[in-house]
Amino acid sequence: MLCRSAVSAARSRSTNTHRSAPREIASIPSAPEPAYKSATTAPSMISVSPAATIRKGDRVVVRTTDGQVMAKLMQRQTSKTLELASFNPSHATKVLDMKDVDWIARILWASQ
Repeated sequence: MLCRSAVSAARSRSTNTHRSAPREIASIPSAPEPAYKSATTAPSMISVSPAATIRKGDRVVVRTTDGQVMAKLMQRQTSKTLELASFNPSHATKVLDMKDVDWIARILWASQ
């Protein structure tokens, strides 16, 4: 009887009554898969041509004026904007001002 009273008293004074919430799968961060990756230990290489004509659907490499370099799919280019789709369909289309684009080149070949 004394043992039951001690356990009951200990439970009533406990401050650990909060249960942790289950983690949602959406709250777990995940890194995007690289668009160009190698199955071996050797790095992937791409061959680009800044002189090649770029059309909708072409794979391109873009360097912005702030130094960011990205490989994307060309969606649309106007005199003022550049729309680029990600190789990962879960990422949104990126719209850049042409004044923010340092250079753009079409990907001719990629080793994977």
